[in-house]
Amino acid sequence: PEGAGVNLNLIKQDLPVAVTLNDYMELNVQQIENLPYIKAPVAQEATTLGGQEGSRLQYDQTLQFGDQSVTQTVTQYIT
Repeated sequence: PEGAGVNLNLIKQDLPVAVTLNDYMELNVQQIENLPYIKAPVAQEATTLGGQEGSRLQYDQTLQFGDQSVTQTVTQYIT
């Protein structure tokens, strides 16, 4: 495949217990960095979205298509 597109996903996740943003981010980053197609480390930055405290994550992932691979940068915003 040549080039890359833009993909936007909005996900709302209800948690069964109260978790701080910092704890949630730490667990999220650990899970992402353990995926075999992710190039660690995951970059993290504090941000504000819609007036709410949040975090911005950015990382590279490599996707394999037959004998070709494509690396794309993923950016996630979490509040």
